[in-house]
Amino acid sequence: MLFAGGTSSMTSLLSTHPPLSERIKALDPSFDEGDYPVVVADQVGDTAAPEHAAGFAGSTSNTVEPSRASLPDQISASIGQPSPEHVMFAQQLRRSIPALLYDAAHSSPGAYLLTLALVIDEPHADRQIDIVEGQLGKVRAAKVRSYFHELQKVGVEYRLPLLEVSFPALKNRPAQKLEFLLNLVRRLIEADGEIDLREYCYFRILSDQLEQAAAPSAGRSGNRVSKSAARKAAVDLLRIVADQGHEDDVAADAAFAAGVELFGKWVKGDSATITPAKTVERLDEALDILRKINSAGRQSLIKAVTVTVSHDGKLSVAEGELLRAISTSLDCPLPPILQSAG
Repeated sequence: MLFAGGTSSMTSLLSTHPPLSERIKALDPSFDEGDYPVVVADQVGDTAAPEHAAGFAGSTSNTVEPSRASLPDQISASIGQPSPEHVMFAQQLRRSIPALLYDAAHSSPGAYLLTLALVIDEPHADRQIDIVEGQLGKVRAAKVRSYFHELQKVGVEYRLPLLEVSFPALKNRPAQKLEFLLNLVRRLIEADGEIDLREYCYFRILSDQLEQAAAPSAGRSGNRVSKSAARKAAVDLLRIVADQGHEDDVAADAAFAAGVELFGKWVKGDSATITPAKTVERLDEALDILRKINSAGRQSLIKAVTVTVSHDGKLSVAEGELLRAISTSLDCPLPPILQSAG
């Protein structure tokens, strides 16, 4: 609603985007513009500014420092419940996206190619674009290169926002085209012979979103996993989150303990040690297991993950991307993560 065009059957009706009041009056002639809810600016302050958001967009320093005490509750409460601050952030984010990228994200052909540009990594860009050219031809490869160069100007913080803006246009493509896209994205990620956590998060979000569009109820219902498997997956997930977001073992162990504490007796003292080489593989396995637990369990898990992430009082862009990949896999729609007031 905040970013994208309508479905294919509605696009032509809304293509000129008449003023909102005119659209409401067309549905309800008695509507009075005085009925609009009011967002008081001094209550919102700077919390919705793109440069102060982690895990969604626009931090010049790659790290923000939200209120340590309030962040887990704030994020948990915001799942599926965007606030006026999130709406204001969405408006500001829209204005900060370069026109070339914004237009690409809102067109079906452009979104397809932008999705490829978003995964390209500077050290391997030429090799990756050669792969695109081999699959899609020179003209489309040139488009991907132009999007990649524009992305270099705005920074890594815009990767996930642009991917999310692109989803409605992507989902209008035929299923076989999307399957081809996922395979091509996988090839680009594997071009250097390894998959890092950032690349995994990007691919997981993309594949989960497209899979959900194709089959909304597939593999996501109820308690189809044993308690022991779910417990082990939850503990391993917190261990990965703690290890990725903290600079030394002592800080990581403290963050892990804080997250596990929320599970109480359920974890029965379980611990985890995951080698860096196994991080992506185990994360993928754990998310596949945890997406099958019930909704209450998912929300508790998101809160435990947030406690772990925010234990050091900081939230980096990489941590925000990991949190968003986890929430997407668990079907917990997460609005932008805003810096807490004060």
